[in-house]
Amino acid sequence: MIRRDQPQRPNVAGYMARQLVSELPNQRTHAMLALTKLLHFVKLRTTCGASGEDLLLQKTSNPLKHKTELPHPLPADFTDKFIASFSEPIGKDTKLSDKASTGWLVWGDSVELYDVPPEDGSVFEWDESSTEALALLRDIIIQPAWWETFIAHLAMEKTVDVRLFSQCRFRLPHSSELTSTRLRLAVPRRRRVHGGQVDLPGV
Repeated sequence: MIRRDQPQRPNVAGYMARQLVSELPNQRTHAMLALTKLLHFVKLRTTCGASGEDLLLQKTSNPLKHKTELPHPLPADFTDKFIASFSEPIGKDTKLSDKASTGWLVWGDSVELYDVPPEDGSVFEWDESSTEALALLRDIIIQPAWWETFIAHLAMEKTVDVRLFSQCRFRLPHSSELTSTRLRLAVPRRRRVHGGQVDLPGV
């Protein structure tokens, strides 16, 4: 029903969003897992581009990431300036470093750096074939009544169920983002139940 090699269907996304506020606890749990997987597949289809092979291998690309060629020879103070840049305030022209891919004694030919993400809007142009599903999902969950019901259900959950929902992270959209399709949900792969571990479907 939910496949990463197919566009996400609006009727499925809408159904799962509505089941998140179902009167049945098990229905809400399964809807949370299914909707998380659906959004994960949308992200994969977005970051893998049009390549079916990359999508199969889940080989994603980050639009903020780029490779910078280093000058030859390097200036004598290059390493000192590179280290000092980590303590400077972050601005639009700042280049971020995730993992050091070279040593401090000998530099390679290039380094991988990241641009600072924009303060407004999204870094990605979301998968065009899934925009209808995202739009329907957004229209459902931005309704105040939906959140009131969702929060009311969380307040009544038993302890074992709260452990699952308490680790779910929602990014509430700002009013300026209500016309966008930005939504993030994350569910842990496993949770502890009475001292043991129960595996949940991966996202």
